Amino acid sequence: MVSCQKTDRSRLVGTWRLADMRFEYLERQKEFMQQQIASLTDSLAQTNDSARTAFLSEQLQLVRDRADQLKANEDSMYHNRWFFRADGTFEAKEGGGSRTGIWSYDPLHQRLFTVIDDQTASVAVRFRHDTLVLQLDSANYMSFVHAD
Repeated sequence: MVSCQKTDRSRLVGTWRLADMRFEYLERQKEFMQQQIASLTDSLAQTNDSARTAFLSEQLQLVRDRADQLKANEDSMYHNRWFFRADGTFEAKEGGGSRTGIWSYDPLHQRLFTVIDDQTASVAVRFRHDTLVLQLDSANYMSFVHAD
């Protein structure tokens, strides 16, 4: 019976794409930018001074541009593809290009280990149905689904 079941290691093999993520620092950064936009918008509505209006408008545009860039970066992450090969090699195709390395899986501790571009990483792994969840810490995670 056990031999018919897929092991978590064999479940990792294949192509994965990002389906969902949560990074607490990104959420805080987005909230802070929205507060800045609201504050600058309120200040603009309350001033009649043309020099102050120009200054506040410029600051508002800078914050909006940063917020748009943050959103674009976040959206681009959904195009990322990770390739886990049965021979233990790994490739990540991400916005910044392609990176290669090796991977291994510890089923006892449910941890994925990678070495990519001479950087070693370890992350807790859970499988929920056909979803691969990388639990980065108690609040931050990335969920992947097969991209086949």
